[in-house]
Amino acid sequence: MATKAKPKSTPLTPGLQPYKEKKGEEAMSDERRANVTESLQTRKLEPADAGLALAIVGEVLRWQGRLDGLIDSVMQHPLADDAKVRMVLRMALAQKLRLGTPMHAIIATSLPLLDGGPKRLAHGVLSPLDKSGAVLPATPALPEAMM
Repeated sequence: MATKAKPKSTPLTPGLQPYKEKKGEEAMSDERRANVTESLQTRKLEPADAGLALAIVGEVLRWQGRLDGLIDSVMQHPLADDAKVRMVLRMALAQKLRLGTPMHAIIATSLPLLDGGPKRLAHGVLSPLDKSGAVLPATPALPEAMM
């Protein structure tokens, strides 16, 4: 009996399949969580690192709208929603504002993700938000269009 070969992951795509959320479904289903966990395990991350990665993913998904609002508040020109730098900024802000990670650690781990890219832009967004003491509300809220 032949088994299906698992697709190989690349550094830019961690083997996660696109996920469309359906009405009434949790943000991350048990099956999806298992896929993310399996993907992290295939990268041979230490359990603490895998846990941190899952925490960052969860916070970015939960707070994406508010994080985007903070990012856009310091931008002169809007970033595309699918821009790599926007996702790196979301992850950095989620770590700072929700997980309490020190800014020097965030800069040291986030900017290498933009190797050959807009590092100055990312630093230019993170620095003013950090200095202004940006905060998120106590609980996330859905956009008005979804209510």
